[in-house]
Amino acid sequence: MGTLFSFLAVAALIALIVFGILWGLHKFIKKDYRRQKFGRNALIALTVLILSFTGVGMTGASEAEAERQKLIEENESLKAEINKLEAAVSKSEEDFAKLEEEKAGTEKELEELASKKDENENAVAELATQKEAFDKEKEELDKQLTALEKEVKELETKNSELSKEVASSKSNTANQTTAAASSGSSESSSSSSSSDQTTSSASSAAAPAKSENFANCTELRKVYPSGVPSTHSAYQSKMDRDKDNYACEA
Repeated sequence: MGTLFSFLAVAALIALIVFGILWGLHKFIKKDYRRQKFGRNALIALTVLILSFTGVGMTGASEAEAERQKLIEENESLKAEINKLEAAVSKSEEDFAKLEEEKAGTEKELEELASKKDENENAVAELATQKEAFDKEKEELDKQLTALEKEVKELETKNSELSKEVASSKSNTANQTTAAASSGSSESSSSSSSSDQTTSSASSAAAPAKSENFANCTELRKVYPSGVPSTHSAYQSKMDRDKDNYACEA
């Protein structure tokens, strides 16, 4: 519709220009024929031109109003979109702030975990050091225990040997005591018959005692490894240091 009014306006303008030119030529050459017809046509062209401009103006106004309404609607739509975007931006900012807080908390937790990790590593290293020390001490104790067990076995063996030697020595001592007692009885019975025989017996008893005299325990142990009791002919009080009536015991 607007295009039609525009076309009519252009046509009326062209007709008006043409009629204006013709009217000017008419005035210039001063011809009187067809004056009334020319004036009527010019009036018609002017009327069409005015109407065309009016129609074009009305059409343009209606189109402008429609365009304005359309722009208003688009503007409202854009405002709604902007409000939505602003709400989304505000929500995003809130989410970002929450994420920043969570990030700060996570970083703090990571720092605490790293600190605990360092403490645990130090504790593990200290425990490893203590374990090594304990292992070394255990090895030493095992060695000492093994040595002590060996010594105990040796001492048990020596104790068994000493027990055998003591038993043998006691048996020898008992035999010697019995022999000495028998010899004493014989000497007592023979003393009444002959003093010469008594002197001879005393001399013969003194002779072996002299042969059993040792300078020290080392020499005595060469002959009697377990020592001698006080009733033995080789016994000397200087060799009985603990005064238990047993000299040079092992």
